[in-house]
Amino acid sequence: MTRVNADLIGKYVNIASRVSGFLTKRFDGRIRADLGDDGEALLAHLHAQVPAVGALYEGREFGKALREIMALADRVNEYVERHRPWELAKVPGGEADLHRACSTGIEAFRVLTILLAPVLPAVASDVAGFLQVP
Repeated sequence: MTRVNADLIGKYVNIASRVSGFLTKRFDGRIRADLGDDGEALLAHLHAQVPAVGALYEGREFGKALREIMALADRVNEYVERHRPWELAKVPGGEADLHRACSTGIEAFRVLTILLAPVLPAVASDVAGFLQVP
């Protein structure tokens, strides 16, 4: 249980904390539609894993489902680390790249939240309120 909680904080929640402030402060909380090839590829990979995670849930293999979701969170964190929004924010003329990186990160966080909703419904509900999405 401690490991799962550490993963949630260290991997999952950290994604939103690393990108949401920039979206709020710099872009009025708006997500960019054009995420670039790298962002689109990451989101396509996440979406492609949804059926597999769903099958694990249906097969009552909750531990395997959570491990898969945490592996996806690792991949999202790698994306955020690679794009370093905290550094892009300091680059003159880097607004478009910053907006792309943060939009991709928060959309990936939303997808991970949907995957976690069956085991963390209260967290998913809180995130839906935070993101202002159903």
